[in-house]
Order: sequence, then structure tokens, then C-alpha cells
Amino acid sequence: AIQDYQESIRLLELNSMLETEDGAKALSNLSIAHTLAENYDDALDALRHTEAIRERLGTLGHPSNSRRLYNLGSVHLKRFRTRNTDDLAGEWKSACIAFEESNNIAHSCANCTPDAKCNEKLKWLEERTPPVWCRTSSSELCA
Repeated sequence: AIQDYQESIRLLELNSMLETEDGAKALSNLSIAHTLAENYDDALDALRHTEAIRERLGTLGHPSNSRRLYNLGSVHLKRFRTRNTDDLAGEWKSACIAFEESNNIAHSCANCTPDAKCNEKLKWLEERTPPVWCRTSSSELCA
């Protein structure tokens, strides 16, 4: 799957179409494939590239970016859980922030339904005592 998405991205670039919503979706799908292969650094790179494209397109508040943020939070949480990082505090906090931002986009969209999986991850995080370095207040998790 990774090679297929990389080829799709190469073709989009070749046709000057990577800086489109289709390009952002292809990169987001590549990040999922990398996540499944436990290539977390590559997944983060693809998600950052997706964010940069959506920022240039002005679609960071679009519902499709809510899914990117959910995937971003998932990658950070996987890196935290597998200790696949030198910055555990940053991974936990980044996961919290990404899930919250994903949820906020879904709640602000008139025609959107908040993602049940995102709510499950937020609930999972809330049920666990966040690491001391991640707490900000009793009512606000990792803000």
C-alpha cells in the first residue's frame, strides 16, 4: 500500500496536482499506511505535508481536516505507547491537542457528526491520569 500511495503522490506531483485536496487526501492515506507499518516518523511527515497543503488551501477548518487531526493524534499516541520517541511528554500532549482540535472542528461544523472514535480516544485519555508534565488543570486536559 505504501508504494501505491507513493506512486499516486508522484503522479500528482508530476501533473502539478499535489497542492490540491486530492493531494492532501493521498498524503493522509499514505500516513495511515505508514502507521499500520509502524513507520511513525514517515506517518508524521506525511501528515505535516497534508497540513501544509490544507493551510495553503485554507481548509484547516474543513471536516476532512478533522480526520487528519484524528490520525495525527493516533500516531502521537502510538509513539507514546510504544515508547518510540525521545519526547514522551510531547507525544502525550500532541495527541491530546490533535484529538481536541479534531473534535472542535466536528462540533463547529453544522452538518458534521463528531467522530465516535475520536470521542473514544478522548475518553480513554481522560480516564487515565495524564502524566504530571501534561496536566494543566483538573478541567482541561493537555490544553
